[in-house]
Amino acid sequence: MRLFILLALTTFTCICKKKRVSEYTEADWDRIADEWAKEENEEDKREMEKLYENPGFKFDPNVKLDPEQMMAQSKKNKPTMVFFTVKEEFSRNQNELKKITSRWGDALLNGNVPVQNYPVAENRAIFMVQDGSLSYEIKNFLLKQPEIDNVSIDQQVWTPDSKEPAYPGQRPDRKKEKSTDCDSALIPLL
Repeated sequence: MRLFILLALTTFTCICKKKRVSEYTEADWDRIADEWAKEENEEDKREMEKLYENPGFKFDPNVKLDPEQMMAQSKKNKPTMVFFTVKEEFSRNQNELKKITSRWGDALLNGNVPVQNYPVAENRAIFMVQDGSLSYEIKNFLLKQPEIDNVSIDQQVWTPDSKEPAYPGQRPDRKKEKSTDCDSALIPLL
């Protein structure tokens, strides 16, 4: 590609200035190289801008979205990791985990959801997806599998029987307790 551009530039300058390539001086070659480098840098910048271009999340108050759809839209075109844990009776070692996760990866690929599979421990793995908006589809797929213990995205943890995600440090079984006088009493500072 670079050779083609250089050849095109030299041909163009030859036609314009009526000089043969053999008549070029060192200064002419330096000028051509500088023009070429400048055009190449501009092209690289355009490619990088296009690569990292994110249309962003546009909030429309007239459209009702659930929080999961909003999170999926905010992750559009961003790489996301989906962590999941397989129940111990289905995954006793790394080989069993690889068999299960590769089967799920193939099933997701058949559904046009490309994932990269990374086993982490004997019963824990990661599915990496380049388009983060697909991560919630992966989560829904995984929660339907009988071998799954839990799935987490961005520190939100779902289990097959839960409808709402749990967060780190949150105990779902804990009920709000009444505060006692000791909790609300002010301690005077001396």
